[in-house]
Amino acid sequence: MSSSTRGEVFISYSRRDAYWLERLQVHLKPLEREHLIEYWDDTRILAGDRWREEIRAALARAQAAILLISADFLASDFIFDEELLPLLESAQKEGLTVLPLIVAPSRFSRTVELSELQAFNDPLRSLSAMAPGDAEQVLDNVSARIEKVFSTPSPTVRPANHSPAETQQIVQQQSSVQVERALIVSDGEPSLYVPLIRVQDAKDLELTVIPEDGQDSMLLQKLRGVRGDVGIAYGLNAVMGRITNVLATREKGREEWHITLVRSERGYSGMEMTINGVTPDEQALVRARRVLLNEKSSRTTDVFLEAAFSGWSGGRRVEESPIPSNYQAFGKDRELFLESARLICIMVLYTTRTIEYATKLNLTLEGTTLHVDFEGVRPKVYSNVTPEHIRVRGSLQLA
Repeated sequence: MSSSTRGEVFISYSRRDAYWLERLQVHLKPLEREHLIEYWDDTRILAGDRWREEIRAALARAQAAILLISADFLASDFIFDEELLPLLESAQKEGLTVLPLIVAPSRFSRTVELSELQAFNDPLRSLSAMAPGDAEQVLDNVSARIEKVFSTPSPTVRPANHSPAETQQIVQQQSSVQVERALIVSDGEPSLYVPLIRVQDAKDLELTVIPEDGQDSMLLQKLRGVRGDVGIAYGLNAVMGRITNVLATREKGREEWHITLVRSERGYSGMEMTINGVTPDEQALVRARRVLLNEKSSRTTDVFLEAAFSGWSGGRRVEESPIPSNYQAFGKDRELFLESARLICIMVLYTTRTIEYATKLNLTLEGTTLHVDFEGVRPKVYSNVTPEHIRVRGSLQLA
């Protein structure tokens, strides 16, 4: 990624929290070295610079923001008026990603302007209250989340039923978060796999898709009547929630569908427990290897453990990887197969609570051998326990 296409990350902080800024800079530095991001904070302002103009310019460039929340941060009128309010406005209007990181005790949860933001860590357990190793793990998780925001591929959209000129217009309309397709799953209906031309992922998920045929249009229309949760996957992201708006428009002869999804709360299900000495994290790793590599556990004679390994996705057990059947459906189109397999796996891993979010899923096809390189972060169950990372690397034979 060239420097001109780096993701711009704005860091807002109080100078009384300079220590946590320095630690965050350390964790973000490898991403900057790899030209994935360029982060900005007021330590970049040089003597003689017009500092207020520099801050406003950095805010205008920002594609993501990290807020180092503390009592000192919330007490600063300058931060509130000149940084926080513009960032919140950008989040609402432009889909800017805003990550509040609680570095010290504060009234974050009781601040109206911040009430719609999800803090990265538990507001009742700030970084300053953690053991050093735990705080460093949270900072690493922040770095991983930023990496996820800016590592989503930005390929050219190639809708099958649009001319090259129309396709170019679609590309120009894409937002800073660009992905090629979205997977939409609802109970009782075939899965939708449609070109995605615009997405804003803030409090609610808003996306614009293009149906490729009449069947796609019919299934999109049926979303208006869905009462249960709908799953949407794009890039490395998966979201479950309730559809609140489905609107069809025509733009210069092209049919576009605009969808709004309100996230469902995913509290701890209470179903995870250690079974015969196998912890929930170990069970999740077995499940991830089943989904991604089609591996079978050697302990499947234990019905309770097998139930834990299988999990639930779409109301049924995950007994095998979805990748081989996906290959049968799309294998003749290499790129289509890889894109659809990635989205399906992200969706299954998320809906089975195997992961809270993915940080990497690289799929490489050599002949009929699929090479998998995956990393994800487990759901956070307890406020005082840092969630584990899951890593899966291996190969799956498809024929």
